[in-house]
Amino acid sequence: MARASFVNLYMAPEIVCYDGETPPPADPPKMLTQEEFSKALAEDKRKHQAQYQKLESQLQSTLESAKLTGEERTKLEESLEDVRKQLRSKEEQARVEKKRLEDEYTGKVSAAEQRAVAAEKRWQDATIERSLRDAAAAEDAFNPDILVTVLRSKTKLVEDKPTVEFDTVNEKGESVTLLLSPLEAVKKLKDEPAKYGGLFKSGVVGGVGGSTSGGLPNGGKVDVKKIPMDQYMKLRKENPAALNLA
Repeated sequence: MARASFVNLYMAPEIVCYDGETPPPADPPKMLTQEEFSKALAEDKRKHQAQYQKLESQLQSTLESAKLTGEERTKLEESLEDVRKQLRSKEEQARVEKKRLEDEYTGKVSAAEQRAVAAEKRWQDATIERSLRDAAAAEDAFNPDILVTVLRSKTKLVEDKPTVEFDTVNEKGESVTLLLSPLEAVKKLKDEPAKYGGLFKSGVVGGVGGSTSGGLPNGGKVDVKKIPMDQYMKLRKENPAALNLA
């Protein structure tokens, strides 16, 4: 025969069995219904989401208001992203990750394209300036850099060859634009001593009482009325003798 006794009000009942008696079966554990399980799971998720949302707000506020070093800011941004991952659904996280990878790829491609464009531009500039400087030296320019200044804006690469768009007047007095090589363009300038005689050694005035102009018009001087302002300023700084300013 079994009897139940209570030690005190806060203890479970004590089951006493006598010899030869079988103890009564224990009460089976209470099983949750599907509805109760889903409700408990949803409640637990809401609690966790509330905690993550609070943490997200704190991290975002810290990022916006605190004075952080670059390393501190990076770590804080990584922590914030980890928190946001917990708040996203699987579908939302997949979309975010897809966009991140796309942006990363686009950034790498853009950076590579910019480097390629910059390298191409440097090569073009170096090729053009070298060809102009070589042509100026071949024609005994007083200062090759000045010839580069005069012709650089008119020169571009055509099929990888430096080509100068040279404005001149033909035999009929018509304004025409010729496509010339750097050497041909420099020779054209040399053939116009009234404008550009001072740019070449054959047209620069020598010492007192002497001249190396070879009888060229204006004594080998440049006609300031016929040259652009940028060329005038360049000559004024580097070869004032060509402007009769020395």
